[in-house]
Amino acid sequence: MPSDARASFSTSEIIRVLEVFGIGGLKSLADLPAGSRRAAKLVATCTNGVYLLKRRELKGAGLDRIRYATEVHRHAMKQGVPCAPMMPPAEAAPFLIEGPYNYEVQGFVKG
Repeated sequence: MPSDARASFSTSEIIRVLEVFGIGGLKSLADLPAGSRRAAKLVATCTNGVYLLKRRELKGAGLDRIRYATEVHRHAMKQGVPCAPMMPPAEAAPFLIEGPYNYEVQGFVKG
């Protein structure tokens, strides 16, 4: 992928993430061209709310780093720090690992 191209989701990835995280029926999708170009990001408006869908490569982030960042996020929320709510999939982990990617869903905070 050229350095100026942004990573993007395939249709099958979007369907899979919506199914696993159970965030409701999809109404609309919008690209979110913010942050790292290597991490695909979408804003999904669903029947249950508005969410940020994010995909990162595991080789860059590493599973230990992802787990650590998740724990920091949870701790901050428990301490009252304003954070976007994490949406856990059906499994216990607040993220989904499939192939070389990590998928995360959070409540979208406009701003």
